[in-house]
Amino acid sequence: MGATLPSSQPADGLTAFSFPDINMSDLRKQLIHTGYLLEGGQDQWASKILRVAHWNNYDLKRDEELLKIINHLIHA
Repeated sequence: MGATLPSSQPADGLTAFSFPDINMSDLRKQLIHTGYLLEGGQDQWASKILRVAHWNNYDLKRDEELLKIINHLIHA
């Protein structure tokens, strides 16, 4: 999909990702309307990354659905 991971050592319970030339704050707002709540970046990462957690009630099927929705939104 063209996403990049800003960390060379990502955490097991969280993935931060970005897409070149896409305002991640705008993408986050669109995702909220689909029922997903992802956190944005802080400080210098504001509007540049989104963060998704992979713990607690983790569900691979839900992550696959999220990826499909993101793919649709960035290519719409």
